[in-house]
Amino acid sequence: MKKFFLIVIVLFSQLFVAQTVQEVLNNVNKEYTKALPLNYSVKYNLYKNKDSKKITESYSGIFKKNEKNEIYQKIDEVEFIWNNNFCLKVIHPDKLMTLTSSQPIITGEIDMKSLEQFCKVKTFYKKGDSWELTLEPNQFSGLPYSKMVIWIDKRYFIKKQLFYYNTGIDFSSDYRKQDISLPVLEIIYSDFSRNSVPNDLFDVKKYIAVTKDNIIVTEKYKEYYLEDQREITIK
Repeated sequence: MKKFFLIVIVLFSQLFVAQTVQEVLNNVNKEYTKALPLNYSVKYNLYKNKDSKKITESYSGIFKKNEKNEIYQKIDEVEFIWNNNFCLKVIHPDKLMTLTSSQPIITGEIDMKSLEQFCKVKTFYKKGDSWELTLEPNQFSGLPYSKMVIWIDKRYFIKKQLFYYNTGIDFSSDYRKQDISLPVLEIIYSDFSRNSVPNDLFDVKKYIAVTKDNIIVTEKYKEYYLEDQREITIK
C-alpha cells in the first residue's frame, strides 16, 4: 500500500456542556498558544480497523514553536515551516515544495460555540491524572471520522488521540484484489518541553530565496520543484 499522510485537525466540541469540559479545553488552548517555546515528539500509528492490534504504518514526527508562534513540524520525510507570511511544505521523497499563504495563527481561547457545528461531546471524564474526551461528528460536519478520543494530561497537554475513520481504505497489496477496511489513526505525543528552539529551524532561506519579483529554490535544493500556491490560498 502506498504511503499516505492523514492530515488531522483537532476540533473541539460544543459550548453548552459541563463546565469542566469548557475549562479543560480552554486551559489546553492557553497552554499551546502561550508566547513561549514548545517542543514535543509525535508518533503516528495506523491500524487496519478498530479491533486490530497490529500497526500497519507508523511515522515519527516533531513539533517546535518559538515565542513568535512560528512553527516547525516534521512528519517522517515531510517538513513544514509556518511564519507570519507563508507556509512552506517540503516533501523530500517527491523533491517537491509547496508555498501557501499563512493562515492566521490562533493565540486566543478556542471559540467553542463556533465549533459546535462540527462535533459534540459524547463522554468526558477524569481518569487517573488525565481527562478522556470522546467526540462524535455532527451529521453534516464533513469530517471523515465516526469518533475521536482525546486524552489530556494534568499539564493540559494532549498526550494521545484516536481517530476512527468512516471512509474505507484498500489495504490490499494485490491490485487484483480489494481489502477494504475502516482504519484507526493513533497519535501519541511525548517529550513536552519549554526549552528554547534554534532559530534556524524557522528560517526558510535554506530552502527558498525570496526576491522582489520571484521565489526560487536554493542551490542545495535545485532539483526540487516549487509550487507557489499563495494566490490560490488567498482566494
